[in-house]
Amino acid sequence: AGPSGGRRRRTKKRKAAPTRTRAKLRTLVSKELRNMKPGRGAESYRCPIIIEGDGAISYEIVRDFMTGKYNTQFVDRESAIAYLKATSPDGTAEITDDMCNSEGKVLVQVQQSSSMYGGIRSAITYIYTRCRVTMPDKLRKELSTFIAGLDRTGANEAQCLGLAISKGKKPMSLEAYELLTKKTFNSGKKEDVFTHLFLVLDWSLMKRAENCVNAQIEHIYFLHDALVFEFAKSKTGEKGRGPWHVYANPHKPWLCPVLALARYLLCYPEVLRSGSPLF
Repeated sequence: AGPSGGRRRRTKKRKAAPTRTRAKLRTLVSKELRNMKPGRGAESYRCPIIIEGDGAISYEIVRDFMTGKYNTQFVDRESAIAYLKATSPDGTAEITDDMCNSEGKVLVQVQQSSSMYGGIRSAITYIYTRCRVTMPDKLRKELSTFIAGLDRTGANEAQCLGLAISKGKKPMSLEAYELLTKKTFNSGKKEDVFTHLFLVLDWSLMKRAENCVNAQIEHIYFLHDALVFEFAKSKTGEKGRGPWHVYANPHKPWLCPVLALARYLLCYPEVLRSGSPLF
């Protein structure tokens, strides 16, 4: 009983927020991946999952995991009925009220993107490579065949339900790029000088944003009429490739990487210190 003599209310323990749980899972996975090591001599390899012998990861396990992951999408009712009839084992389409939104569209399950399935296969291949264990041919071939089938299924879903054919980020058009560079070039604000240079370099170098973020002032120099950039590493390899050459654009100064860098160095002269990062 509580202080007043009444019964004490029981409070349910709150479940961890999904984002917090996901963060903990990522931390655990990262830790296990860091602890992986290949076998050397009589010492066995270390791997967070079983990849050989009894209980080893198999095609069936990976297939069931892949098919258990879905996206949801609202589509018009007629397309949903036709799709559900085509994919239902008994050829029927049952649509309940909780599947519909205020606009009358129906929520249906569709498969994940091809890149997601390809990422799972790449992760499995990486584990075998890291442990220096040959991936079984049966697993490799069956996964390739299965993912090819998922690609066809995804194309059929896009056709039947009117979904977007191209998934992921769309490239920025030249017109949009010029508009952004003009806005930041003519802004007059010091912080926009930084924004303008970063945007121009990211476009001109055709590099990932992380490469521009990690650019070093010591790795930038002039060679003849080119401004040259070098990067120590990139996503595709531990050793950076290059060098990358960019050139002045006197006809459109808002697109000129040389002018953008000069304005930036005038606003932030401390960057010129030896060993300083560009940004």
